[in-house]
Amino acid sequence: MASCPGDGHLSTNYTCTSLSSGELYHRKYTNDQASTWYKKTSGSGITARVGYTRAGSTHSSGWFRQASGTTKTGN
Repeated sequence: MASCPGDGHLSTNYTCTSLSSGELYHRKYTNDQASTWYKKTSGSGITARVGYTRAGSTHSSGWFRQASGTTKTGN
């Protein structure tokens, strides 16, 4: 996985955002599927969930705990 560049653009349909304790990545595939993952690089553990809104409906994962040095992926 490449490090997140300043403009957040890795390639077509592949973006990222640098956060204070890690990087959030999102990739859309040609078959109408997407994947989002968070690479936590520093700081204390967090409790979080990943979600998105599509056609006015919000969809979220369950809550999870994540330690520094780990990556959490959701499809």
